[in-house]
Amino acid sequence: MPVSKLLKKYLTESKKIYEFKIKIVGKIDTIQLIKDSLIKFDVASIKHTIGPIKKQYNEFPHVHNTEITTIDISFNYPITSNQLKDSLCEILKLTHSEVIVKNIKEQEEDEINYKNYDFGEKTTKALMNSDYEQSNHQDLVGQQKIYSLLHELNKIKHAGEPYTDVNDQLLTKKKSPK
Repeated sequence: MPVSKLLKKYLTESKKIYEFKIKIVGKIDTIQLIKDSLIKFDVASIKHTIGPIKKQYNEFPHVHNTEITTIDISFNYPITSNQLKDSLCEILKLTHSEVIVKNIKEQEEDEINYKNYDFGEKTTKALMNSDYEQSNHQDLVGQQKIYSLLHELNKIKHAGEPYTDVNDQLLTKKKSPK
């Protein structure tokens, strides 16, 4: 096989797809506009879903009573999350706080990190400039702990046990006859 055919075969087999999940505040119906505007990155596929109207989404805590458009998009040409976010904000004339762009690995990492996180009730209790709970941990540190540790050590009697080894015979001094 000629080298050019091997190179061409290698390039076609090593095709990489760059996948992203985009979340946008509000209902976006201009998917074709997005696809046409991002043609320079060679859009491989694009699909979108519109979520229900909710009081508040975890991703957008500053927005209330709205819906979220989720777009799954993949590219044949390399692009970063920040490039895609900037392009989308420019195309749709949105602020950066209204768009979240994550690649598939970032999305998987978020799922792992927030798997056990409780997004429940938020408290309005101020944490700054508030007094700490009263605590006395002298049983863990301080003089009381030192005395109890010394008392425990005093209970244990250490008697040295002689240990005889093969080398003891070599190292013992023999009395020389006079």
